[in-house]
Amino acid sequence: MDPIVSPGGVSSHMHNIAGGNRFAATYDYDDLRKSTCTSNLVNIDHSNYWAPGLHYVNKTGGSTTFAYIPSYYTIYYLDRNGSKKEKVHAWPGPLKMLAGNPNRRTYNASNVADMAVSYVCLDYKNGSPQTTEFPKKNCANGLRAQLVFPSCWDGKNYDSADHMSHMAYPIDGHPDSGNCPSTHPVRLVTLFYEQVFDVGSFPYNGPGSWVLSNGDDTGYGFHG
Repeated sequence: MDPIVSPGGVSSHMHNIAGGNRFAATYDYDDLRKSTCTSNLVNIDHSNYWAPGLHYVNKTGGSTTFAYIPSYYTIYYLDRNGSKKEKVHAWPGPLKMLAGNPNRRTYNASNVADMAVSYVCLDYKNGSPQTTEFPKKNCANGLRAQLVFPSCWDGKNYDSADHMSHMAYPIDGHPDSGNCPSTHPVRLVTLFYEQVFDVGSFPYNGPGSWVLSNGDDTGYGFHG
């Protein structure tokens, strides 16, 4: 399900979901607040968060099969601002927003939205490098997908037609810090996802060993 992009219906691809147990195909802020439990580490956080699942691609034996790769979330709320030291506000009530682009398959180093997606190949013995796409090696201790959401709000709209235009990234070249643009002057707490996938439990067969549920085997199309 994806109650933002596909409200009341079936999403075009599978998502891993975290948060309050009142999650439903149709988003209702007041109903979500009635959640009686949450999978978030902060017990009072009944918000919902979701991102595409990851599958292992097995091309051995003359056929291609897929296996779901288990994962877990850590959700961070970062108190970040820029040189102007804007006041950082809590998220306004029923705010909805997206980050990332499920259709992206390239990387533009000057695009802050592209910079907001990254990966860390967890290997506690040999080091854990960070990349902008799926690492081209096995990750013994897991693959950590990272996503920074925009933190500058237009101050008026809880949502927009594309679920993105009412929000913006800071203008100083970093997705998680810097000053807000004049069009989106209200600085909100920065939302940061970490989703760790247990890729180390599967043999690595080179690039193409993993695919996101939206059909992306590069990693560039991670979103939330």
